[in-house]
Amino acid sequence: MDPPNCRSWNTIIRALSESDDQNDDDPFQALVLFRLILVDELVEPNRFTFPSVLKACAQSGRVEEGKQVHGMVVKIGLEDDEFVLSNLVRMYVMCGAMEYAHVLFNSNKVNVERKTQMGVSDIFGYQQEGIKWLAFLKRFNLHGVLCDDMGLGKTLQASAIVASDIAEHRASNGGDDDLPSLIVCPSTLVGHWVFEIEKFIDTSVITTLQYVGSAQERSSLRTMFAKHNVIVTSYDVVRKDIDHLRQLLWNFCILDEGHMIKNSKSKITGAVKQLKAQHRLILSGTPIQFEIASVVEYGNANI
Repeated sequence: MDPPNCRSWNTIIRALSESDDQNDDDPFQALVLFRLILVDELVEPNRFTFPSVLKACAQSGRVEEGKQVHGMVVKIGLEDDEFVLSNLVRMYVMCGAMEYAHVLFNSNKVNVERKTQMGVSDIFGYQQEGIKWLAFLKRFNLHGVLCDDMGLGKTLQASAIVASDIAEHRASNGGDDDLPSLIVCPSTLVGHWVFEIEKFIDTSVITTLQYVGSAQERSSLRTMFAKHNVIVTSYDVVRKDIDHLRQLLWNFCILDEGHMIKNSKSKITGAVKQLKAQHRLILSGTPIQFEIASVVEYGNANI
């Protein structure tokens, strides 16, 4: 029988780091196996070895071992590999070593000009920093709250990260769009959101649909979801139509005026928490009104 190759070792390590048996020892065994590979020089690890090893470090809270793995990444010349780098940052975040995560992230900052040239108009420096932070959250599958003061462009920043993600997905998937995104705001702001998106984002990138109106009108509008990549609706409509909306998976789910879910026992909050999304953002200029538990529950809602 031929000796195991790198792909075989990668498969075994991944199985240990992603075990569903709830065995706390499995991540540690993944690290032991990784050390065995290095010490005995069985194979040379490649870019596909590290994500599972780093996940094992994160699951077991072994940040020191994670630093050693980081050193191996540098040693074999993978420190500039986007795939490996993203897993390194995520490991440090999950281990609570935020200073290391920030150093790594800042060494490879998102180029906002490049990311947004696919249809976003001019933006201010502080807005660029906000978009970089939103990109950081998206890149490492984290959720967050953007709390800039009123009038500083939270709408633009949120629209820009959605546009950037659409452009990236099209570039890597032959022009096909990813899942649509859902923007939820007070009913008086639905038209404003559409206006702002169309003002700042090229329509070749984002196509919006206002999901409002009577029950009959909304039923008709749901048949048009597939033709648009951003759906804008109100909190009240989400409450009324949650039986339909919770069946869909969204790319971004953005809550504007996020204090609308400050009461964890309200029907609106209960409906919003049932929405399924890959990325969750809350926008608010008045975070002091938040009930922290409600915000955390929204951010941690199952996909």
